[in-house]
Amino acid sequence: MTTVNWSKQAISDLTRLSMDHLNQWADIDAAEQDISGKLGRNPLQHSHEVSEGLYRIISWPLVGYFYFADEKQIVVDAVGWIG
Repeated sequence: MTTVNWSKQAISDLTRLSMDHLNQWADIDAAEQDISGKLGRNPLQHSHEVSEGLYRIISWPLVGYFYFADEKQIVVDAVGWIG
């Protein structure tokens, strides 16, 4: 199992997106939980490498960008809106 940490920037992104899309708060929360779960179980199966060491994972309506801090820890560094 991999530990998933959300950076201050990613948490700020989630807060901003939640405020910008109040009527989709439940979708945003579900996507955040889905991203954390998939990254914790098998990150490479559910993501694509964007550039060397940076990966992208999509769970509608969010896209998350993450990197491996080490072999047991992932840091979600930023979150964007695709909805």
